[in-house]
Amino acid sequence: MDYGNDSRYEGYEEAPESLLHQQRKRLPAGRKLVLILLAGGGAAIFLILLISFFTGGTDQRQAQTSRKSINLGSAEQLPKADDSSGNLRLQASLADLQSRVTANHDQVMGGVQQIQEQLEAQTETFQSLTKQIEALSKRAKELESEMQASVQAIQETRRAAGSSPAASKPEPSPEPAEKKSEAADRKQYTVQDNDTLYSIARNHDIELETLLEINGLDENSVIHPGDKLTVSP
Repeated sequence: MDYGNDSRYEGYEEAPESLLHQQRKRLPAGRKLVLILLAGGGAAIFLILLISFFTGGTDQRQAQTSRKSINLGSAEQLPKADDSSGNLRLQASLADLQSRVTANHDQVMGGVQQIQEQLEAQTETFQSLTKQIEALSKRAKELESEMQASVQAIQETRRAAGSSPAASKPEPSPEPAEKKSEAADRKQYTVQDNDTLYSIARNHDIELETLLEINGLDENSVIHPGDKLTVSP
């Protein structure tokens, strides 16, 4: 609407607010009808959506309920299959365990038997060694007794030799008659207390070497009272 050509609004660049308000109130009757129809259609669409929402939720819940019942029905059958398979697995496990126990038992018994055999062998060896040790100990005692007897015999022999005359020796082989007569002509002397070979040789005016030679003695020989010595060449 052109307000510039109206002489009533020459001083305004735009139409006054009051005039706009009046024009809004002057809407045509057809336009009002369209608005009413649109509002009614929107309300109807809104109601349809509400109804479909509630009915759809109910159907969905029913479908879920039916699926649950189906799942429950199938679950009732599953334990039977699980029980049978579980029993089979349990039986297989028990059989495997029994076989392992049997194998371990046989192995353990074999090891025990081997240990027993080794112990028996070691026991026999120990008994044999014990017998050998006892025999050696007995032999050692016998040797000790023999050694003591030998030592005692040697000591007795020495004591007997010390108490016998120094000139007592094994009988010489028979000599010719001339030598016997020469020996009979030689002078004999009986050893007295405190006599020594040197003193006897000096008292009888004879060399010590000669005295030793004719009596078969040496410088280390021991004389005792009562021994008889030849003191003449």
